[in-house]
Amino acid sequence: RAHIGDYDAAERDFALPSASKVTPQCQAVRFNRPFYDELGTAAQTPSPAPEHLMSMGSTDSARYIVYVGCTADYFCKYGIVFVNSYAANSAKASALHLHIVDPHERFNNALSDIARRLPSLNLVVTTERTPFDAAADPGNARSYYASARFIQLPGLLAHYRKPMLSFDVDAVVEAPLDRLLDHMGESDLGLVLREPVDSPWWDIIAYIVGARPTPAALDYLQRVRSYILHFFQRRQMPWALDQTSLYCVLKMMERFDGAPSVAWFSRELQAVTWQIGQAYDFKLRDERVRRYS
Repeated sequence: RAHIGDYDAAERDFALPSASKVTPQCQAVRFNRPFYDELGTAAQTPSPAPEHLMSMGSTDSARYIVYVGCTADYFCKYGIVFVNSYAANSAKASALHLHIVDPHERFNNALSDIARRLPSLNLVVTTERTPFDAAADPGNARSYYASARFIQLPGLLAHYRKPMLSFDVDAVVEAPLDRLLDHMGESDLGLVLREPVDSPWWDIIAYIVGARPTPAALDYLQRVRSYILHFFQRRQMPWALDQTSLYCVLKMMERFDGAPSVAWFSRELQAVTWQIGQAYDFKLRDERVRRYS
């Protein structure tokens, strides 16, 4: 029903206990005005700034910022390939910001190796610690790790005051990412729409998100952050909460406010990266990955 604009009925359907038993994501779908207003109020309180770990080069002359966020373990598995392929194919006009959850010695060693091999890279690294006992609550931890970059994104966009392109780290950069920014033009956001549409938690795919430092984009991303934190504070974070928030906040802004303008990234444009995916380890043997390992 959400696809045809019957949002109140859709939310009632998703709230049925039987729906959440089948698909846990249903519990996190919201389209109503009080919740939207709550997000706006919460958005006025910024998230704590992440810890700054290191910088090299400069972001001053960068046309835009490429942004990746993940755990240190995930970075050690995929991030070296992402950084190497980015440096080879798309680093000329941009800077790279890495946001790492739970850094450890193996990550620090990998970062030192990157700095040694790629001294001309414009790079900023920030970190945070998981704010709860992840071992005791692995389900919520998994969703938190996937969502953490969106908790930080509005603050970083306001800090840099430059366009930002956010990516999943489990990808290979195969062509200049400028193409995505060029396609966005003067739009507030660049997003990926699933085709055909499926459900609120799958329809905006989070692996590429672009944002320009406009009031509309900042308002949207601050509400996305508040949406995620609402469920985090209740420890009710189903998988794909990041994508649910991207979809539901956009629909609520269309209903109640003024939605940001969106440039949708076609499959052709998405091909600037090749997605590995956390469930497809066999792809790590592909030549497209091995050449950057």
